[in-house]
Amino acid sequence: MFGSCENAIKNGYGDREGFKCCGYCGSMDPVELAELIEAGKATMSGSDWKYGYPHKFYVDVKNPHPEKQVIICSRSLWENGERKEEVEYGTQGQWLYLKFYSNHLALLDNNTFARVAPIINKACGITWEMGDDGVYYRAPYFGYQKSRY
Repeated sequence: MFGSCENAIKNGYGDREGFKCCGYCGSMDPVELAELIEAGKATMSGSDWKYGYPHKFYVDVKNPHPEKQVIICSRSLWENGERKEEVEYGTQGQWLYLKFYSNHLALLDNNTFARVAPIINKACGITWEMGDDGVYYRAPYFGYQKSRY
């Protein structure tokens, strides 16, 4: 997965709902995430430790366009042998729900990591450090997750 993320962002992160996200895994750009956290426009909470380390975090981001119309539900119907789609529209709401994968920290250069990591550390409750051979974490205990609320 790591190599695919690295290839996906080689020319920069893509766009998802107006935010920079990896075209392979969907992770937010760690630099933009740190900026949003500092501005009070994003919070982080943990997910499972499926791979034995804190690999994924959920990010609640203040929606810059809460009035935007989007499809909120749809269903397929069959009438006279033809398929018809019934679609309902609504607004996105005040928050967007994105994600951040910790492997994207290893894609940062040392200076950017030094600037971004302390902000993400504080937001998620897990300390990230850059070593000579990669990124390391220190959590309060195995499986630690900072609650969303």
